[in-house]
Amino acid sequence: MCLLIFMSARMKSVLAVNGDSYSNSRHRDNGTIIRNGVIYRAQQTDMETCVLNWDGTMKIYNPEEMDTQKLIDSGAYQIWIFGPSLLDGNGKAKTTFRTWPYIEESHPRTAIGYYEPGHYCLLVVDGRQDNSRGMFLDEMAGLFEQLGCKAAYNLDGGHCSFMTLKDQVVNHPYKSEHKVEDGIFITEGV
Repeated sequence: MCLLIFMSARMKSVLAVNGDSYSNSRHRDNGTIIRNGVIYRAQQTDMETCVLNWDGTMKIYNPEEMDTQKLIDSGAYQIWIFGPSLLDGNGKAKTTFRTWPYIEESHPRTAIGYYEPGHYCLLVVDGRQDNSRGMFLDEMAGLFEQLGCKAAYNLDGGHCSFMTLKDQVVNHPYKSEHKVEDGIFITEGV
């Protein structure tokens, strides 16, 4: 059974999706991790990093812009590393991405879009199944542009793409038994 269901129940979340690849070992320098304002890892990365601030704003940083202390000082609450970003600074779909070619291919996907502080769009796409091939990055970027997001960021996908509504998985993951160890949880007022 999906670990995301248990985490979602513990968090009393209304909606949850898998998060990023915080344990990404593809790179020697695998980035900064901040959860609930606490720095768990502060390393360089060659990937774009998505930052959610305490004030509800979301910004995506290129590797050369990353400064962990400045992020904390400016209110970093959560950081996700996987990427890439899907929209340019004007909310238009990108056609080239800062990632490796495999990630650009059609896969099951999870992504977060940003409208304004406190207003987000979570998207999960099934794939690697007869009835769903997944999405290419440029297709997902185009969808976030159509939805009117100002920014959008590709989270971990593939066998990790899960969405729960309360205590039920509502998508059709191609590996439903996979343990998802990180998530984004939407809860009612705390």
